[in-house]
Amino acid sequence: MTIINTRPKSLSENLNKASSRLNIDILNINMSEIIDVKEDNEIWESFIKNISGYKNIIFLSQTSVTKGINLIGESHDLSSLENNFYSVGEKTSAALKAIGVESISPKNQSAAGLYEMIDKNTKSLVFCGKHSNNYIQSKLKANADTIYCFELIYNKSEILKIDNKNADVILIFNSLTFKKIFEYCKIENLLNKKFLFASQSIFAKAQNICHDSKIQGMELYFQDEFNDGSLLTRALSLT
Repeated sequence: MTIINTRPKSLSENLNKASSRLNIDILNINMSEIIDVKEDNEIWESFIKNISGYKNIIFLSQTSVTKGINLIGESHDLSSLENNFYSVGEKTSAALKAIGVESISPKNQSAAGLYEMIDKNTKSLVFCGKHSNNYIQSKLKANADTIYCFELIYNKSEILKIDNKNADVILIFNSLTFKKIFEYCKIENLLNKKFLFASQSIFAKAQNICHDSKIQGMELYFQDEFNDGSLLTRALSLT
């Protein structure tokens, strides 16, 4: 039974290091790649220029930190900003901390958890990918502006590498990846596999995809304490 990493190559370095450290073999099938989104640059410029008008700056992924901080840094000294910084979870928080930015994260590591924490009567600037479910934005409505600073582009030929009867453990880091696998691969082949999700919220979205498609018997699991080492250890226990 093979443990398969589905993350983009650019986000897989730490997972591969953990794999080597723990002596847990994984197969990297990089089903997607991250590209910059540039078509809304003029709108973003006004958001960034007037960043002091937002009480909350919210990051919904590690990649949104990398892209978003670069955008902010083009116009502002990060150390001089007085905004409240929020991150969706441990990995996003760690990405911010690595560049000297402290952030607040919810115990329930999800957009819903973040929404419960923030002051809903003030303006928020949200950084995320185009695949975001826009949960926070739909709740905050006029009190949220969004910078969609990256996009995931999926490679069907890479996804089809798991379209077989092998009993693999598939690591899933966002619900869109699971949706694409579900879209491209034969259901009878997926029923042979175990899917391990990096958070309970992604797991719940996958359950909804299966429910809406009336598919039963999928083996879906999630890892409560998300770091690369614990995720791989849990994956090994499923083999």
